[in-house]
Amino acid sequence: MEYTENKEKRLCLKDNDRGLMAVEALLGFVVFMFAMYTIYSFIWLYMAQSKMSHALCESCQSLALESYGNDKMAFSWDKPGTKLKDVVVLMVTSIESEDESLDNFVSMDYWAGNDELSESDVQALARERFYAYLGGDKDGAEEVMKGLKVSNLNFDGTGINGDDLTIQINYKIRLLFGFNVMGKTEYETGQSVTCKMWK
Repeated sequence: MEYTENKEKRLCLKDNDRGLMAVEALLGFVVFMFAMYTIYSFIWLYMAQSKMSHALCESCQSLALESYGNDKMAFSWDKPGTKLKDVVVLMVTSIESEDESLDNFVSMDYWAGNDELSESDVQALARERFYAYLGGDKDGAEEVMKGLKVSNLNFDGTGINGDDLTIQINYKIRLLFGFNVMGKTEYETGQSVTCKMWK
């Protein structure tokens, strides 16, 4: 009789252990998935920051170099066929067929050294060049930003100070978490690059 009671107790404990193991496995799985999702979210943030940073740096360097081309090549911007854009197109067409997307990578008008250039003009130049390097044109850039979950892009703080061109972008990245983290659903950030304009 005592043997059967002990056997029943052991079977009961085994059943309890199985239930306990199932609960532990479930809790462990939930913690593991949360950790993986958190790591994935940080990787996503880094990727978005990296793409935006690359386009920003290339835009600033491109505009800074363009100022040299504008000043030193001494083109007459009123005559057709003498724009810096046309020179770039001529160089590229010797390698491949003419590509209209090059228009986004070179400014159509002379802007470097223009004392009447307003802050909004510089921001418009920076925005156009940033879009070119991020996605080829405005539509392409907006598609890339949509994929990266980037919104509210602005160029406040962009301007020319002496020989320095500064492009500053501010934007928000929507967090990938399925819930609010500390009451936030978006990560607000900004980046700034300063390049010395070639003279």
